[in-house]
Amino acid sequence: MTEPTADPSEVRIGDYVVHPLRRFVPEHSPAQIDAYVESMRTLGQIHQITLDEQGRIMDGRATLRVCLRLGLTPRFAPEQVREKHAEFVLQSMAGYPYTVAQKIFAAAHLLDSLKRDRKKFTGSGRLTEVAAKYIGGGSAPNITRAAAILKSIETARDPQEKAWLQESVGLVQRGLIHQFQHVEDLIAVPPDRRQDVLAKLLAPNAEPGRILREIRTVTGDEWYTPRDIAAAITWAFGGEIACDPCYPSNGGSPIQAKVTYTQDQNGLEHPWADGTYCNPPFSDTKPWIQRAIQEAEAGNRVYLLLPVHTDTITQLAVINAAVDVLLLKNRVSFVFPDDEEHKNRKSRTGWNALMIVGLLCSTKPLAEMGIAGKIIRSSTRELLTIIEPKRKPTTKAKKASKNRDIWTFTPHAPVTEPDPSEWHRDSDEDRTAEFAEARMKLEADLTRDAHLIEQGRRAVLQARDEMKAEAEAAKAARKAKNSKKEPQKVLAKRAH
Repeated sequence: MTEPTADPSEVRIGDYVVHPLRRFVPEHSPAQIDAYVESMRTLGQIHQITLDEQGRIMDGRATLRVCLRLGLTPRFAPEQVREKHAEFVLQSMAGYPYTVAQKIFAAAHLLDSLKRDRKKFTGSGRLTEVAAKYIGGGSAPNITRAAAILKSIETARDPQEKAWLQESVGLVQRGLIHQFQHVEDLIAVPPDRRQDVLAKLLAPNAEPGRILREIRTVTGDEWYTPRDIAAAITWAFGGEIACDPCYPSNGGSPIQAKVTYTQDQNGLEHPWADGTYCNPPFSDTKPWIQRAIQEAEAGNRVYLLLPVHTDTITQLAVINAAVDVLLLKNRVSFVFPDDEEHKNRKSRTGWNALMIVGLLCSTKPLAEMGIAGKIIRSSTRELLTIIEPKRKPTTKAKKASKNRDIWTFTPHAPVTEPDPSEWHRDSDEDRTAEFAEARMKLEADLTRDAHLIEQGRRAVLQARDEMKAEAEAAKAARKAKNSKKEPQKVLAKRAH
């Protein structure tokens, strides 16, 4: 075995040098090493240590550390790794309890080495697919995004931003963040909240998953309704929205309501009004749906903008309670204003299939104003219900029902006016007046004044023209910005 060349940046375990690619794979925690010590004290060395042709450790760092700690002579695998070192490192991670995020970032670090090992895989997409094969299916897009995070650490000019990116990735290496999605949520935390969030993550008995889910609710759920939908909603309510219980904290939303509640004010704790529009946080729509149904039962008209997830009981409840539902034809690109310019955020919740639900009000005026979609009316739809098993199904039953349709369809009961003689004598007059008022309100909504429809149609077209002009201006600004950078790239390339 050849003696490795001395290098002050080398990671050494005793007299052995760790292969540079292995450094991207996190080591076991002290608690895991202690448990391994007790195991090897009783059973001896079970796993052999793998070296490359230069005698560097490719796999088995923990085993070597425990051997040296117990004074045992380490045993090495007879065959050495002579090529495709990056693939070997990725493959060796499969047998250890690494988190999903640790595997993804290790793969992102090894992409360049993987490309050298597999020269025919020149495209980045194919490289990530090869890496994902070793760490788990479906990880290729996340590997690409992790590589972008690592690249941003190298190119970051702001020292504070660079330090925060390094800290976020460092928490992954230490095993404190398990899911890659949580890493992106942590990176997106505003600067004024970072130290508080970090203190929570590093606290004893912390629950990183819960903490980071709360972060996502704060930083990732404020998606501004596009102006064309906002214009249609406004005129569907007669030219004014009475209440917006989910108004964004930063302001600037195209929804102009008389009463607004931000996230800090918590619209669930305040009264709503007749003519409410609610674009709830998509991470937790359940309490907002329940509140909207309660408001409709109290006689208040409510429009809800929701993602289409009809596998939940709550969504089935609001669909069944609605006058009608407008399934939007096109996916909505929500707008989130940054400090200087509007940017379309086309990821996560911004690209769900969406629907507008009308509670005690119809979505037909929205369609007539130009919001494209399919209307499901209460008079023609069928009630949706989920099969509730009488007892807990066995494993065999679960497998058998995997491909079975979980929906049953019950004919929708016709809505007819109850016979007043069947009501309680003391409440006949009150209930007759209540029913008549609700019926008149519904009929008035379904036969909306043609003048309001025309006003709404014009407002929608104007909003779309403004959105198109802003998009073209933003595109021109990006093009001009890139054209200035291009000569610098060419000069830098020639310099190399």
